[in-house]
Amino acid sequence: PYRVQTFGGFRLLRHHEPLRGPEAKAGSGKGKKRTLELLKFLFASGGEQVSESKVTDALWPRIDGDSAHRSFTSTLHRLRKLLGEDRAVILHEGRVSLDRRYFWLDTWAFEQLAGDIEAASGAEHEKTGERLLALYRGSFMAEDADAAWLIPARARLRGRFSRILARLCHHLEERG
Repeated sequence: PYRVQTFGGFRLLRHHEPLRGPEAKAGSGKGKKRTLELLKFLFASGGEQVSESKVTDALWPRIDGDSAHRSFTSTLHRLRKLLGEDRAVILHEGRVSLDRRYFWLDTWAFEQLAGDIEAASGAEHEKTGERLLALYRGSFMAEDADAAWLIPARARLRGRFSRILARLCHHLEERG
């Protein structure tokens, strides 16, 4: 039900519509901003098996362990409320994951297509390359330029995109 665009700008859709209604108003001001930050941090961290300590170190770096844990727990609760589905975000043994049955992320699709291109023969490159180019609309969460924890994910995705693009160009040159 949740479709997430992170390349070229952040968009969160529920059933192909932007979140609206009571769930979109979950939290206000700083609380709502932190709730979206948690979600974006999960995207930047791959969306699966992200340790709570990694989250708290990034989002609450100046707060001690117990207070950071309480902030995390509260923000996770607000995130589930925002989404309107508790099962979409799983916390198990200190690790947070987005349930793939609920989420489609452009980064997950990008990684799959990049892997397909790396494993494919030349004849299959063009169609997969077109799909990859359609996904990569710009820098990963470009509007969040001030978040230091986004920089490694942005650089990794941009680097992979550049390598795949070079591979596709090489294939096209060989074809003439």
